[in-house]
Amino acid sequence: MVKKFTFSFILLLAASISFAQSEVADDVHTASQKYLDVLFSDDYETLAKMTYPTIVEMGGGLEYFIENAKLDKEQIAESGLTTREAIVQTAGDPIATADGIVMLVPYRWNVNFGPGQFTSTAYILASTKDEGNTWSFVNLQKHSSESIRVFLPQIPEGFVVPAATPFEELR
Repeated sequence: MVKKFTFSFILLLAASISFAQSEVADDVHTASQKYLDVLFSDDYETLAKMTYPTIVEMGGGLEYFIENAKLDKEQIAESGLTTREAIVQTAGDPIATADGIVMLVPYRWNVNFGPGQFTSTAYILASTKDEGNTWSFVNLQKHSSESIRVFLPQIPEGFVVPAATPFEELR
């Protein structure tokens, strides 16, 4: 009887952990898509609010962050790229930090360039300090494995910021 109870308890515990991870995965997916929608829009104040706070603070504050985001967008436009859509892919496993969890989130960045349409996989980092109730983000196209630790020192050693894939033409 004790074995039966212990086995049932373990199954229940495993199911609840799996359910909690599923909820976090759903939460990060939804929040990440909202962030990407804002990242590629002109809503710079919301972008600043959704960005990991230390990035905004150490980058010179809200006004400088917004000005820098506008300049980034202008440079992309001047290069001839226009974003068609950015679509969140399945997030990586949660990584525990001293103050919460972070998750690496890939996304497909679909763009127009000249007469062609192209796609690339790029990455953002999602961070939560309250088990997925609220999220903040880092656009990893602007950071290396070393520079990310300046803003998020709690990131574990060995965390690697993946490079975006080269653009491939869509046919």
